[in-house]
Amino acid sequence: MNNSLVSVVMPVYNTGVLLKESIGSLLNQTYTNIELLCVDDASNDTLTKEILAEYLNADARVKLIVLEKNIGAGGARNIGLEAAEGKYILFFDSDDYAFPSMLEKLINQCEKNELDLCICSAVVCDVESKGYITSIIHKEERGTTDGYFSVKNLSEDALLHWNTAPWNKLFRLDFVKEISCHFQEIASCNDVYFTIMCAMKATRIMYCENGNPLVEYRKGRSNQISRNKKISDLFLAFDKLFQDLKDVSNEEKNQLVTALIYLSIAELMASKDIQEKKKLYGFVSDFIRNQVRVEGIKSEKTKEICISFRDEKFESGWFEKNNNDEIDIHSVLKQLIDQNAIIIWGYGHNGVILDRKIHEMECSKKIYVTDKKDIMLGRKTQYESTIIETKSALEMDAALIATNKEIYEYLSEILKDNTKKILIKGWIG
Repeated sequence: MNNSLVSVVMPVYNTGVLLKESIGSLLNQTYTNIELLCVDDASNDTLTKEILAEYLNADARVKLIVLEKNIGAGGARNIGLEAAEGKYILFFDSDDYAFPSMLEKLINQCEKNELDLCICSAVVCDVESKGYITSIIHKEERGTTDGYFSVKNLSEDALLHWNTAPWNKLFRLDFVKEISCHFQEIASCNDVYFTIMCAMKATRIMYCENGNPLVEYRKGRSNQISRNKKISDLFLAFDKLFQDLKDVSNEEKNQLVTALIYLSIAELMASKDIQEKKKLYGFVSDFIRNQVRVEGIKSEKTKEICISFRDEKFESGWFEKNNNDEIDIHSVLKQLIDQNAIIIWGYGHNGVILDRKIHEMECSKKIYVTDKKDIMLGRKTQYESTIIETKSALEMDAALIATNKEIYEYLSEILKDNTKKILIKGWIG
């Protein structure tokens, strides 16, 4: 039986009512040998302070560090990191929820395989409606196996599948200290440097629970930093990564370049702050122009994107032209006029768009969502569609919308003898 101490560092700033559920989910874990280091980042919310005081008095495992001045999540995590006494450390957000066996499963994997870090899958939910948004789940085709691995032995695009948040990763504390890794104290993206540096330096990484989520990330809180994001800070994170990893192989540098450009495109697409977008674009463009040997990149698509960053001006908007929603919702619904219920099969990019567009049209039909991951069953999506298991989806009297070619071919095969079941394409192409 493992009994190693786990330090959980939780930066807290005006979290309010969600804090109670978050702390409770950690103190009620099946693995009990933990210390919970709550770092109050100068909260001025009475409820937050009352909840912290309540747990401090009720459970000896809770330790409270109160900061006089607000320094941000990165700095608060660093203070918790310095105070941690466990063999392992988890950095957890004060508005998220840990499934009861999260720590037990992570630490068992770490101890059994002598890991530097272990990663679990997560679900992302809307903080207000508690509706399901998406999941963060690794896939076998990313080059990993059931055993441990290191990022440097994976493909050029390995870091694209590396969620940069720390809340779904258990780190061996000595490993973090050996590589002298800390969080950047910047307004946004303060966890990018830390998690990618750990990924690049670790020699024994492993996924936990075969993709079953062990944590629920809540998105959309009014004072959540990501709602007012300074996206140009992303380049500050990568600039430091390139400086501190200047001696790595060309293959590893290409992994970093690939992560930089794709994460940058995602931020450019999501942000509405034109000045921040121009600033980030300028940083990336100059970096590729002056420091990246584009010819050495293996992926033709990645190479093309690097060339576009290098040669095209921001005003061209090239990064948006090929990323429009490829869903013709009118064409989809036209084929379903006589149906009382619709099942969206697959809740990736296309599935979420379909769900949103059907919701926006105030469709009177009953909408269900299913996915081979079979998670969050019985819950609602952020657009009020009910999540059902795949088995039920095949048995129900409802039309199926396949959200990509792979799903369409799979369903076509298993439904080839079922002439009553309606199956349509939910994407263009």
